[in-house]
Amino acid sequence: MQTTGPGDEKVTLVAPDGPISDAEAKNRREIEAAWLNTWRLYESSDKIPAAKVEGAYSEFTTGKALTYYVEAARAAQKLGFRNVGKVGHRLSWGPPVGSFDDAGFIDCMDQSEFGYVDTQAN
Repeated sequence: MQTTGPGDEKVTLVAPDGPISDAEAKNRREIEAAWLNTWRLYESSDKIPAAKVEGAYSEFTTGKALTYYVEAARAAQKLGFRNVGKVGHRLSWGPPVGSFDDAGFIDCMDQSEFGYVDTQAN
């Protein structure tokens, strides 16, 4: 199913194998929104003031993921990288949310239209 995510980004959601409960659908939508919002931040992390990077990412992620994104954004900013383009997403789900400690889904990302420019290169 083709839909839109944050910022009217095109996202493909793979239909579940069978019926899912309203609670499962709600859980999936919330997790998908957090995932897609995290990627929106990643795509524009070069534009977030360094002092606000952690606060921005902490709206959508926690723990090791938060540490990863914050460190990656700060390192890229320090190196003078500027992100360009967008990442395409195609999400599909595995076991129901709550079956394990972490939610399990797959995102077949299309990064062919995304990259960075090294603003410090000669």
